[in-house]
Amino acid sequence: MAEPTLKAASVATAAAPPDGPLVPPVDPWIGISRVEAEVGLGRSTIYRRMDAGSFPLPRDLGGGVVRWVLSEIQAWKAARPPVPPKLRGESAPEGSPRGRPPKARRGA
Repeated sequence: MAEPTLKAASVATAAAPPDGPLVPPVDPWIGISRVEAEVGLGRSTIYRRMDAGSFPLPRDLGGGVVRWVLSEIQAWKAARPPVPPKLRGESAPEGSPRGRPPKARRGA
């Protein structure tokens, strides 16, 4: 008698084998290099924010291996405030003042 096989689920959607239960989507585990690329922060900054409680913690998989859950990193990114255009490297909107306001003149 042939053993039933379980079909792999797509990351985006759940797959239901014709003769088996629904297989939930897989939430990928990612390493520190991918976390750095996802959030645009360096390793030291990520660990500093973890210590401060302001960044998702990784899961210890044993043997000195830790991985983050991708959906937790994406949720953290979505909760961040938007970056102002000036910090994104874009120019200021037309007609807006640039830089600091001028200093007040003495005796004027």
